[in-house]
Amino acid sequence: MEGYAEIAHVLGERPLSHFSYVHSFFFGTLEGLSGNSWRVIELVLAEMDAPSRKIGLRFHRVANVTYSAFEQIVGLYIRSIEERGRENLRYEVGDYETTRSTFSATRSRSTIR
Repeated sequence: MEGYAEIAHVLGERPLSHFSYVHSFFFGTLEGLSGNSWRVIELVLAEMDAPSRKIGLRFHRVANVTYSAFEQIVGLYIRSIEERGRENLRYEVGDYETTRSTFSATRSRSTIR
């Protein structure tokens, strides 16, 4: 995942499940200079405990989106699905605790906030 090396030190030995509080969630459409558009999801997750660091994840060209009004993602997973060969989708993202919030994306980027 692009940008993961930059945030790996924030995770340290902590599992991704420590970042389960949904600080912000954006699902919308961006438009390029040439007039083409694509759907994106920007998800910022925060630790439940101190030091309460945040990790930002941006997914481009998202598809197959299902989500609910949630404040917590207990079992976030990001799985490579390139081998499926579906419409150039590379990642499947979801919550293994519940199937209410899942989507697929062609690209991703992670940052520290």
